Amino acid sequence: MSVASESIYDIVATPANQTYTVKRIFKQKIQINGLSLQTSSGTCSVQLSVNGVAVGSTYSVSSTVNEFTLGTVIEIDATSASKSIQFVVTNNSSAANLEVTMAVSEVTS
Repeated sequence: MSVASESIYDIVATPANQTYTVKRIFKQKIQINGLSLQTSSGTCSVQLSVNGVAVGSTYSVSSTVNEFTLGTVIEIDATSASKSIQFVVTNNSSAANLEVTMAVSEVTS
């Protein structure tokens, strides 16, 4: 088994309470094992989602960078069907320039 690492990054200038798709994967199996979140101002909450289904914890986001190593890795198996990697914004209070970075490992055998 080999593992390749990368980051998935997205910035939303004026986030709203909704779901944002950052990447669609196919013929891959990945693990999201870390998360970095920050706004330039305001606050909101963020939760990861796969194909519209929320996964993992909900995180509070502010202008102070928050970086998390996930206690439970989120594994996404898109080897036979494509999957959308998303995040869901809730509790938006004048958030601006929301930055979401996911630490991702691709698992291959």
